[in-house]
Amino acid sequence: MAAFLDISQAFDKVWHEGLLYKIKTLFPGSTYKILKSYLENRYFLIKYREEHTSLHPVLSGVPQGSVLGLLLYLLYIADLPTTADSITATFAEDTAVLTTHEDPAIATVRLQMHLKTKSKYGLKNGVRRQTKQNQFKLPLPSKRIRVPLSN
Repeated sequence: MAAFLDISQAFDKVWHEGLLYKIKTLFPGSTYKILKSYLENRYFLIKYREEHTSLHPVLSGVPQGSVLGLLLYLLYIADLPTTADSITATFAEDTAVLTTHEDPAIATVRLQMHLKTKSKYGLKNGVRRQTKQNQFKLPLPSKRIRVPLSN
């Protein structure tokens, strides 16, 4: 069984404070300071024809189209929850969750349980799945089954 997730506006949703906290705990102080300076003091304005707004601070998101932007995003989601019964593969904003079991009903329940943990992570970290027409719901087993917590 597999589920393929597309994170909605992934690069725009990176919460700077949360990312900087992760960087501070993982890297030396000098690396933290460089990456902090890369994220802070960024501003945007909206221009339409000859009119434009005042400057507003950018409080979330990483610059897109750069190697560093991709690396910062991957650092931000590096703590995605995992389970012993599934495999998570991520590239940029696309994530695949895979699980196997000889009984497809158990595989389905395991996958849904894992997706629930990802959903809770998303709510906590401001990450939302993209809803598209190709999104599908996994069928639930018709009878109640007992799912072992380990293999």
